[in-house]
Amino acid sequence: MPRSWWIAAFLALLLAGCAGPAAETATTSHAAATRGDLRGVVVDPGIRPLAGAFVQVSGNGVKVTTNTTSEGTFIVRDLAVGSYFLLVKKTGFLTSQTPAQVNGTDAIARIALEADPTYRAPTFQTYKHVGIVQCGVVVSAPPVTQYAAIAVCDEANRASGLTLSDDTSQAIHILDAGAPTFVQSELDFSSDQAVSHQLLLYVDAVEHGGTKYAELGSAAGASPVAVSLLEGRTGKLGKGSDLQIRVFPWYESPSPLGATYDQKFEVVSHVFYGYRPPEGWLFSRDGVAPAPK
Repeated sequence: MPRSWWIAAFLALLLAGCAGPAAETATTSHAAATRGDLRGVVVDPGIRPLAGAFVQVSGNGVKVTTNTTSEGTFIVRDLAVGSYFLLVKKTGFLTSQTPAQVNGTDAIARIALEADPTYRAPTFQTYKHVGIVQCGVVVSAPPVTQYAAIAVCDEANRASGLTLSDDTSQAIHILDAGAPTFVQSELDFSSDQAVSHQLLLYVDAVEHGGTKYAELGSAAGASPVAVSLLEGRTGKLGKGSDLQIRVFPWYESPSPLGATYDQKFEVVSHVFYGYRPPEGWLFSRDGVAPAPK
């Protein structure tokens, strides 16, 4: 029998034996074609990978979030075939929204984020105001608390050489950036007042070059007095609104009356951009503002 005959027979048997697995593979490939993975890389304008970028993939009834690796890559697995939207954002860059298509094989997306021209690197600014509450009283008659200058102030001021222009109980600090992340103002004073040993501190947002202001926070008591403003309230500052501090006399409970004359004080304000200090931080106690990490 010719040799070619049994070689042909052997090949026929080999192919016949593979027919089952081949059909199974075709079935598996058909099932896999209904789903796929979405891979991507996020880079900056210089095509450098961006680690830690937030990535959200939404569409077809799903919403999946992840973050880029140290190489700027990400992967979202087992997505149904169809159209999706990629939302990518990272501090210091403009948010990107791009479409993506999953076709049953690995879909690959490259997202280049543009730099945010309004972004300010994490930093802080310090503002200091040394002032004096020349003369004033506060009377608490709930639910109303009233402040007033008292008539004897004029005589007392003349006797001490003070004039009305010496009353520096408020100040405005011009902010040269966008909205801060965190603001803390601290009022420090040594009181020798006979009627009250407390002061009241207001922190406001005031229109740049204007007179309209919005109260953001207040606190009262013995020195030091601190007002902390978290994100949300700080959004009213910057971009045309400056930081205003105001200091008033205050009363010591249970007495409803407080009076202040020639009370010197200092207010130190820290304005944080892009980060915030640890919870409970006080400049008057800790003596230094924490640097961004």
